[in-house]
Amino acid sequence: MKKKNLILFLALGIFGTQGLTAQGILKRLKDRAVQATETSVGNKMSKGIDDTINGNGKSGNEKGKPAASTQAGNSTENQASGSGTTASTSNEVKRSSRFDFIPGNTILFTEDFSQDVVGEFPLKWYTQSMGEIVTLENIPGKWLRMVPDGGYLSPTFQLKANYTIEFDLVATIPDKGYIPANLTFSLIDNGRGLYALSNSEFRPNNMVEFDLAPRRGSSQSRLKTLEKGSQKFLSNVTSIPGYLEKSFRVVHFAINIQKERFRLWVDQEKVYDIPSIIPADAIFNQLRLNMSSTNYTKDQTAFYVSNFKLAAGAPDTRNKLLTEGKFVTSGITFNVNSDQLTDASFAILKEIATVMKENPEVKIRIVGHTDSDGDAAANLELSKKRAIAVKKALEASFSIPTERMETDGKGETLPVGDNSKPEGKANNRRVEFIKL
Repeated sequence: MKKKNLILFLALGIFGTQGLTAQGILKRLKDRAVQATETSVGNKMSKGIDDTINGNGKSGNEKGKPAASTQAGNSTENQASGSGTTASTSNEVKRSSRFDFIPGNTILFTEDFSQDVVGEFPLKWYTQSMGEIVTLENIPGKWLRMVPDGGYLSPTFQLKANYTIEFDLVATIPDKGYIPANLTFSLIDNGRGLYALSNSEFRPNNMVEFDLAPRRGSSQSRLKTLEKGSQKFLSNVTSIPGYLEKSFRVVHFAINIQKERFRLWVDQEKVYDIPSIIPADAIFNQLRLNMSSTNYTKDQTAFYVSNFKLAAGAPDTRNKLLTEGKFVTSGITFNVNSDQLTDASFAILKEIATVMKENPEVKIRIVGHTDSDGDAAANLELSKKRAIAVKKALEASFSIPTERMETDGKGETLPVGDNSKPEGKANNRRVEFIKL
């Protein structure tokens, strides 16, 4: 059989014959090959857009194969499991003058789904649609898979006045044909368990919400807030960097709310900075995530979310370090089991450097701490290496003289939180700056 006829014969088995000419079949094969190449995650795809991650709705890594952890910068958790080696680190962190986000001091809620079973819906969350925990090829950790027309609710908590919210998003977005689904992120104040999804009459008293509409070249976003059930603020449609080209890549969201001021960064790009739009005296207590409907099927497109971190308090670096003599933060983060600083640490390191430059007589001791996961001796060594990495970054990125800094590490020996709880472990993974 000639090669061209063989291709057509095989194509009939894939696409069928209805309404397709020989030229049409060859074009469809070409389009599918291009699409598979564009959406692969480092390995070949043989069927459909989402086969690299999902086969019949299951992760390709679910049968006991661990997710790879080689892509630097994907994990924003400064986890302290004492495993063997630590990655070599550059002495500099990325300089981003517009990324001035600084996480709150005290972790209130954290979620990376590490306790949940792959293939199941997370025990602490709520939904009336579909969803499951999956692992992703070449991206560390576990992720909640959202599907088209799906709604998802977090556990409840309480947020007052000054706090920060962070989470990571990975998307599989086909770039041909139908309009992709939108992502809606809401912070509501009267959620209680499943109520905000199960009751058709549910209306939040107060709410802050933004929509992300992925589009080629320039995605679109809109922000709105409610106060006492009525609209308080509605932004114009805002263009932000496109995310179709970020398919299968981690996109980091960072939110800072200070009383009535709202700020949002997407991958270190500031999207909103608006005063006086957050409802006064609102006590938000639940996150709601929605993926809109689309003509793509759930096997073709999905959003994956993880690494949620909610923290309270507005860090007062200057007062804490100069007046109280010590500044403690969980906002300086490292890659998992590594002393390699993440780029998200830039803003808080810049704050420390500014205080030291304005007060040239000040000397500091940098002390690293970990949680109790893993071997105690390995954790002690890791905490010391992380303190050294912070010192090197302050010297390399901000020209702080090395003789003004000394380092130490305490490992897991001085916990400030309960290591049996995720929030406690997150607070234990911290860096202290002590005035000498």
